[in-house]
Amino acid sequence: MDEFLQLMTIRQRYSQANALGKAIMRRDLQAEFDKFTSPSVRKAAMTFLDAEIEQARISAEESQKKYAAERTAHCNRARERLQAWRLRRIPLSVARAVVSESAWWLTHSSGSPVRAPRHATRIKKSGEAWAIQFGANSFEISTYVSAAASKLLEPLERIENGGILDRNSLLKLVRPVPSRCVANYKGDRYEYYAPEGEFLVFGAQALSLDDLARYIVGASGLSRYAW
Repeated sequence: MDEFLQLMTIRQRYSQANALGKAIMRRDLQAEFDKFTSPSVRKAAMTFLDAEIEQARISAEESQKKYAAERTAHCNRARERLQAWRLRRIPLSVARAVVSESAWWLTHSSGSPVRAPRHATRIKKSGEAWAIQFGANSFEISTYVSAAASKLLEPLERIENGGILDRNSLLKLVRPVPSRCVANYKGDRYEYYAPEGEFLVFGAQALSLDDLARYIVGASGLSRYAW
């Protein structure tokens, strides 16, 4: 096979590989092209290689611009959401999810704690705030969501500036918040309601601090850029 036909065969193989998502490394192409002795074929090969490199650069730039635009749009939505939550503009769907995702029944007849998502149907609104009653105490859902949102706005700024966050650091940031969102029968909030292990315990019922953290970080939108 003459060198020109070899060049055409290599180009076809390269294009087919790319179409299948199995890109051939350019250094491998360079090694094959260096074998050509005909000046005209070598020139055609180098022109092809240079064009592929330029196309790759353009594609990479376009991909980066698209990623940056998507990131900006996502962060804008997350900021609007967190700012609304901080101001206690919290939809019923979020208030219910806070409870359904974290409530447990500790003294279930099975002998082991089980999830209790139906507690979410018991939440009530007092004034402009959501809360759920557990015996003499109540968990102030709106206070929790608002306080967690305030904490998550700072790492959001790092994401907006191109940073990638550690998801565990976000969870640790909001995990202590619920302990300051429990009120007694008079409506007076405890300075600190001590958890038992991972739970805020209210008799036979409990809320999981880990579940609360996972839900609020996920619902905020920040987990998309946290690893």
